[in-house]
Amino acid sequence: MNCYPLKNIENAIPSRKEGYYEEVVKRNSSTEADKICLEEDDIKYLRENFTKEENKRLPSMMQMAKNAASAAIGEAAAIINRDPPVSDEEEARRLEICAGCEFYTPNIPELPEAEQKQNRCVKCGCFMNFKSKLRSAHCPEGKW
Repeated sequence: MNCYPLKNIENAIPSRKEGYYEEVVKRNSSTEADKICLEEDDIKYLRENFTKEENKRLPSMMQMAKNAASAAIGEAAAIINRDPPVSDEEEARRLEICAGCEFYTPNIPELPEAEQKQNRCVKCGCFMNFKSKLRSAHCPEGKW
């Protein structure tokens, strides 16, 4: 059984199947109010019915290379400009936003478990534990 932020599940389940969300909530075994645990049958159902194809894959290698190069250039410019490093509080804020995002790999049940553990963004392909520390970095969805 895998657990996910509740708001991601709410967003993933449109009203196509009447009562499905309520049914899943009843079976939820999580003790945390903001998480929901899904059984394999629930994950399979979500995969088959609700997940958009573009939310399942990382960008192409070429796009990820461009994103990485852009981030490196931006960080070099920030260092040259003597911009202050990202504070621990800001880094934590960024990671908290990512943790609740539908594009964060641990929140995408249909991805293989190894990819979920990478803590990446499927929009930009970045490893968020690293990107959150970069001064000039930003979320591709404009969330931070």
